Amino acid sequence: DKYAGAPRFAVKRAVPTRTDHALRALLAHSDWWEQLSTEDHQMLCERPAPLGPAFVWLDAQLHEHGPQPWVVLSAELQGHESQQYVLAQLAAAEEMANAKVLQPDEQPAELGFAELRAMLNLELSEWLKTQENEALKEFMTNPAARERYEALQARRKALAAQIKPMSA
Repeated sequence: DKYAGAPRFAVKRAVPTRTDHALRALLAHSDWWEQLSTEDHQMLCERPAPLGPAFVWLDAQLHEHGPQPWVVLSAELQGHESQQYVLAQLAAAEEMANAKVLQPDEQPAELGFAELRAMLNLELSEWLKTQENEALKEFMTNPAARERYEALQARRKALAAQIKPMSA
């Protein structure tokens, strides 16, 4: 082997997050955005770049034009700051789907709305915990922040109760 002893470099691809999967699903099924809560929209749009700006862009597109197929959305995405990221996410998803060996009569798995909702509930729980921690820090110096902290804690606990039966 003429490359014996040469360093080997593995090409590492970032593992898609739940939010990456949510973006892919919502681009493929933009009508699902309307089924999400305002809280979901806020959580997704507040994500750091490049995800947050991609969700802000999607939200604006849907408010302006309503649900649209990916072919229309992709044309509108031209020149947006998240264009390269979105296209890379979709290409990676397609590559993963093509790499999977399917059995005869088996179709590639597609994320359904129930799976999207379950993923978003997990993300929402983590987001609420972060919000709760921020509110707790504020409460330490501002007793008036107690109400926000308690509301966030109650919301997160209610969501956790919903998540447990779904995962059981």
